[in-house]
Amino acid sequence: MILVGPWICGPLWFVSLLFLFNLLAALFHALIPANSISSATGLNRLSAILLNRPIALFLILLLATLVAYVPMAWIVPPFRWWRFGPFLLQASRLFLYPLYFVFGVAIGSYGIDRTALAFNGSLARLWLLWLSLSVVAFFWFLAASYKLYAHYTLSEPWLPPEHWFEMACAYSTTCAALSVTFLALFQRFGSWQNPILESLRANAYGIYLIHYAILVWSQYALLEIQMPVPAKAVLVFAITLLASWGIIAAIRRFSFARAII
Repeated sequence: MILVGPWICGPLWFVSLLFLFNLLAALFHALIPANSISSATGLNRLSAILLNRPIALFLILLLATLVAYVPMAWIVPPFRWWRFGPFLLQASRLFLYPLYFVFGVAIGSYGIDRTALAFNGSLARLWLLWLSLSVVAFFWFLAASYKLYAHYTLSEPWLPPEHWFEMACAYSTTCAALSVTFLALFQRFGSWQNPILESLRANAYGIYLIHYAILVWSQYALLEIQMPVPAKAVLVFAITLLASWGIIAAIRRFSFARAII
């Protein structure tokens, strides 16, 4: 697999995509003065309205997600990947990734503490509502996927098949709902102070960078061991988390490493 076939890069594709988006954001910031953006009172007013009304924010995000994803889901199948050496991009989500990156940048640039997304704000107080919506949307996506793949095999050309539109809408709803849900959960419960959680937060990015190799090799090491699948999954998860956490925590003891990861 290393010498032939596609490169299995794990999370590298997502890190490279984020790096590209950050470069574009830096270029945009360099070319367009910040005061010209802040002077756009109409844009500021619109941002204030949306970011202080969680339901309106969710509906706008959902509409934008549908526009960004559904046409691409009609053109290319959801399992189509574009490969550039070790880098991959899921074709049907070509416009979905920049949309959510811009969504995050917009929230951060306006100031999250000035909006309903602040700690214990109106979004956080409705965390149970958003969580319930995400669960419903996710099971809708699973049901729609089952209906699609019950009449479609991966070897067939993508025409697109029956039930593609329902699956695309269900996936879009799940994306928007989960994004708002995680914002609400972190803003509701993220203020808890705990040394273990603080360490996990500080090392999370580094864990993300290196966990894939540990995950793959720990699965390979347990391949011939006879044990129930759920127990093996829990063991692999524990090995991956603890090993990658410990490695990154040790690396970040050096000041130069803390500046990077």
